[in-house]
Amino acid sequence: MVFLIVTIILLVNNTAKIRDIQAMSEIRQLSYGLESYYEEHWTYPRVNEQDLRKGITLADNSSDQTAGKLYYQGKVPAVRATLTSDGSKYEIKFKLRKKWSIVGMQTRSCTVTNNYVIDCGK
Repeated sequence: MVFLIVTIILLVNNTAKIRDIQAMSEIRQLSYGLESYYEEHWTYPRVNEQDLRKGITLADNSSDQTAGKLYYQGKVPAVRATLTSDGSKYEIKFKLRKKWSIVGMQTRSCTVTNNYVIDCGK
């Protein structure tokens, strides 16, 4: 019985870590897409607090991938995340399921800004 409880706890803990890793990977890809868009247009796309769990497409002059170069298309289903951009800067806010203090992330609430600068507390 104790073995079963320990196994369940480890499984739940690992599932949360896997979801955090998936979310960080997807957010990194979105950030790279935003930076690529900036390199082409010298501005970030304007976004008014987009829920990233629903998905987002970054393309030239449109949210439609057929309108030009596609910079990013996807969603961040593993965690609650939002993107806001005024054209000169962007901010992706999200909350991890676990603290990652071993790599310097002291809180679960994180923010990614221009040039993939990530802050999860120090």
